[in-house]
Parts: sequence; C-alpha cells; structure tokens
Amino acid sequence: MAKAGNWSALPPRCGLAPGHDEMNSTAKQLGLRGRVRVPAREAGQEIVEFAFTLPLLMVMIFAIMWASRAYNTYETMARAAREAARYAAAPTCALCGNAYPSDSQVVGVLNSYMQASSLRPGAISSYQPTYAACNGVSPACTTTSNVTVCRGVPVSNAGTQQCGTAVSFAYPMPLSMNMGADTSAIIHLPVLTIRTQAQMVPEQ
Repeated sequence: MAKAGNWSALPPRCGLAPGHDEMNSTAKQLGLRGRVRVPAREAGQEIVEFAFTLPLLMVMIFAIMWASRAYNTYETMARAAREAARYAAAPTCALCGNAYPSDSQVVGVLNSYMQASSLRPGAISSYQPTYAACNGVSPACTTTSNVTVCRGVPVSNAGTQQCGTAVSFAYPMPLSMNMGADTSAIIHLPVLTIRTQAQMVPEQ
C-alpha cells in the first residue's frame, strides 16, 4: 500500500500515456492550441500587395468586357449593313418595273437591326469608301442619315465582276460598358470609331 503523500507511487491515469501532462503544458506555454499566429508585419504586407493588385485586376476585367462589347458591336454593324445591302439590291416588285427600294427604306432596315441590339441609330456617323468604276461607269452614291448607299459598285461574284450595291456607315464606340453613357470625354480618351460596309449583287 502506497504511503500518503508519495505521489510518485500512484499509477498513471487511465488512457493517458506517460508524459502527456508535460506535452500539454509545453503546448500551452507556446500558445499552440490549434492556432497559427501571423506576425503583424506580414499581415500589413499582404494588404499593401492587395491594394496594388486590385486596380490592375479591375483594369484587365474592364478591358476584356469592353473588347467583347466592341466585337459584338462590330458584328451587329456588319449584319445590319449586309441586310440593308441585300434589301437595296432586291427589286420591290417585278410587276412594277423592277424598281429598287429608296435610300430611306434601306436606312430603315439598317436602323431596325441596330435597335435590336440596343445600338442608337442617331449615333451613326458617315463613312464612304472609294469604289472603282463598274463597266466604265462610276458608282452613284447618296447619303441618308449618315448611311451611304452606293449603286453600281464593282462586286466579284464567282470569279466574274458584276455591278452591285454597297452600304457603308460608321459607329462610335465609347469607353463605357453602357452605350448610353460616354466616359471617354471625362477621362480624355479617344473614342474608337468602327467602320463597316457590305456589298450585294442585284437579284435577277
């Protein structure tokens, strides 16, 4: 029987390995109870690095979104010019002397495609490429609402040259995700002007 006061003679507690109390005491002294302390100097450095990186990241995201918007605008303009040129090259009525649509009607078709993609027809600017003569005759070009319609332009079709119709115009692309708000003038940046044209051979 162990004598009273002799703690070394007592058996170890059930389920605890010898030296467990010493290890637990050491962990408490070091402050390692499932936590990792980050020095204040390193935390401040991370904040400074984030402050420098965030503006660059935002600029990259804005540039990608703006480039996507510009490409979508160009595709819309090309489709609108193509459909307007196709409409201008098709006679309105075979029994009415094969009359072709007027320029105002051609512009109306173009504007409908622009409005379908939330592009403002009122922002269209003039763009008139130079066309060569077709069969010795210079093209006849007229401009209505800044949309140029040229009839009698040389168009290559299946290796042969024919006289067709061309529609051309330009559209400003401001530095803004909202096409109704132009922030280019505020930050003194040039406005990108997108130009397009489409040519069609008259239908027989």
